[in-house]
Amino acid sequence: VAFTDDIMGEEVDAIKVLKFRVRTGLMLLVVIATIGFLITDLYLFSDVAQRNLDLIDSTGIFRSFAMSAAYLTRTQMIHAHLGHADKVADAKQAIYELMQRMRNEHLGNYEGLQQPRVLEFYLT
Repeated sequence: VAFTDDIMGEEVDAIKVLKFRVRTGLMLLVVIATIGFLITDLYLFSDVAQRNLDLIDSTGIFRSFAMSAAYLTRTQMIHAHLGHADKVADAKQAIYELMQRMRNEHLGNYEGLQQPRVLEFYLT
């Protein structure tokens, strides 16, 4: 008769139960994380991300307009400092034309709003 099954038998059983609980908990965690990822993927990456990309696309031209306006303003100030009145007038006209383009682009974006929540925000 072997005594190996009787030595620390209760402790071995407790370790087996603990091992089962840890594996079950880990499996449950993996399943919950997978479900959470799928929900996030279906909602955020299909709806929210697409909406954000549309907004970035519609306002992206403003960045280039803003940088151009800053550059033209800098140019105007340099020419004013150097006393070149004709170049100051040219830069001023270029800034005015750029601002008109920005205004037209903004109006186009405003009139082309497709999301009802954003349109409601601007109209209230």
